[in-house]
Amino acid sequence: AELYTNFDADSVARNFLLQLSKLAIINRVLGLTGVISDPGNFGFFRAEGRVPEVRVIDFDIRFTDSLQMSKDDCLGRTMTYDYYEIPDAILYAVHIRSLNERVKEAIGIMDSAFIEAFKMAIERASIHWRT
Repeated sequence: AELYTNFDADSVARNFLLQLSKLAIINRVLGLTGVISDPGNFGFFRAEGRVPEVRVIDFDIRFTDSLQMSKDDCLGRTMTYDYYEIPDAILYAVHIRSLNERVKEAIGIMDSAFIEAFKMAIERASIHWRT
């Protein structure tokens, strides 16, 4: 099978890449494991009139003494981010695509309303947990 790469002309595929980029950021920022490497641990929610958005269903938390990540962590060479056993579409989105494309998309996500929504979700969750 030939690798599909016409993402610029395909809004569904473009959104899929964007949502997986968001998932990869959440995965790394929160130190989650077993999310991207197991497609059964995330899914997509679609509200009427909107594009599908990624939702984490199940995860584990990586406990360490340090918040620093090694280069191997970022390249998917550790058990934490084992991208070599995941479906091709996900592998392409989070690992095979050029580094420039992934970084450009990550910067766009980090500069967007996504971060504000992420902060609000954490705040809502922590308020719920405290009550």
